[in-house]
Amino acid sequence: MPKIIAVGIQKGGVGKTTFASNLAGVLWTLRKGKKVLLIDFDPQASATAFFFSDSAIAPQESVSSIFDTENPRRIIRDRKNIIRHSRFPGLDAVPSHIHLSAAEATNLMEDGRRLHYWIEGSASDYDYIVIDCPPSLGRLCTNSLMAATHVVVPCTPDVQSFDALKLYVQTLEYMKDVNPALDFLGVVINIVSERESVHKMYKKALYEAFSSHILGEIHRGAYFQKIANNRELLIDGEKDRREYKEYREITQEILKRMGE
Repeated sequence: MPKIIAVGIQKGGVGKTTFASNLAGVLWTLRKGKKVLLIDFDPQASATAFFFSDSAIAPQESVSSIFDTENPRRIIRDRKNIIRHSRFPGLDAVPSHIHLSAAEATNLMEDGRRLHYWIEGSASDYDYIVIDCPPSLGRLCTNSLMAATHVVVPCTPDVQSFDALKLYVQTLEYMKDVNPALDFLGVVINIVSERESVHKMYKKALYEAFSSHILGEIHRGAYFQKIANNRELLIDGEKDRREYKEYREITQEILKRMGE
């Protein structure tokens, strides 16, 4: 089975999707010859836009199709057709769809392993899988963490994210009881502004609370907004930019902690 990295926290606005998408891209550049898959498991489908300009993705062509709301007991393993090739050979993605939100709301009879079963049956030939988790602690979050072997948590240095991070880490401890393979790799301090005193204060608090679990920092910059508007990844641009170097260092630290 591949190394499966869930990127999540239950709070929005922390740059989770941007981080997950670019992590997959930088992994692909650093591990030449390895196959990387990004699974957009957020009904907002924001990560999908980084990889595909085609917005007319049907529900049956997306990850939402692994949840059969008409037959709640059905487990779908063999559905490789929802994997799509990106513009980078060897870097693929599974698009999301707003219909995925129905899986969160529908009373499905399940044990939370639907994504795990699908990966096992349709995506086990990948070396690395990155899951962009939804900003919640519901059924989709459970499926993500039951499928994952590793977890990375992006967090902005502010009071709301700091409190959300503590709750998410508690959730990870609970999930390890049912998924012993789950390894909390650490925290990425994201969208940092050195000019804001609040950021300085909570960055210090994050280092004190999570010390050895800090993977690195990514600073705020207009370049991220530019590439997001253009539906581009960092690997579409120049590799000598500060933004790419920060991602590269964090990705290297993630690989190191996974024993790579």
